Amino acid sequence: MLIKKLGYEYLSVGNMKRQLAEQMGLSIYDFDLMGDQPGNAEKFDKQYEDMQKALDPKAAIVLDSRLGFYCQPRAFNIFLEVNIQEAAKRIMDAGRGANETHYNTLQEAINTTQARDDAMQKRYLKLYNIDYFDHKYYNITIDTSDKTPDQVLDIIIAEYKLYQQQK
Repeated sequence: MLIKKLGYEYLSVGNMKRQLAEQMGLSIYDFDLMGDQPGNAEKFDKQYEDMQKALDPKAAIVLDSRLGFYCQPRAFNIFLEVNIQEAAKRIMDAGRGANETHYNTLQEAINTTQARDDAMQKRYLKLYNIDYFDHKYYNITIDTSDKTPDQVLDIIIAEYKLYQQQK
């Protein structure tokens, strides 16, 4: 919705990771577990970091990435948060590709999602000495737990317009 509204290109590190995981015959969960193993952080995360840092900061891109704020600190950085129950429900309802992890219960999705978030937070703390959950890195933080996509879009557009006026 945002890229259509702005006319920007969309670049998702998560989608890149999903494609690579699929090529390897892995679920995204198993792929992320591989990234947590010693020695793999450089191989898995640094290549995405370098790619993001190489992006033209003036390009019309919506970058969907946990490290976007780190790689593009001068960009308008948004943190979309959601409570874990709603996140798990959305994951279960997403119906992604064949190599995605599928859950039998909401609790299973909650547990796996929380474990993945905790592992990634720990990995980024170790690799970059940053906590991507820390809101100080973002221009705005939006709790999407009880908002529709249209409501989130309206907030982003309004805040982005203010940001552009202040530049």
